Amino acid sequence: MAYDFDTAQIMFDLYVEAEKAVLKNQSYTIGDKKLERADLKEIRDGRKFWKSELDIANPSNSKKSGVTMKKAVYSV
Repeated sequence: MAYDFDTAQIMFDLYVEAEKAVLKNQSYTIGDKKLERADLKEIRDGRKFWKSELDIANPSNSKKSGVTMKKAVYSV
């Protein structure tokens, strides 16, 4: 499924923020219980997924169409 650029940007940004939050405090202990905020690997996998979707949805990304534009310079 292809996502539009705005959706991909929002989701990528959310995953970056989630990764930052986990890196600051991934787990904590209350009494004898250890609690995990989230799985860092899953967040990083999600961030990578949304980065690729963002690259695909980027309107300035000429690679998505399979067409590469090159500037031709002619001299006389």
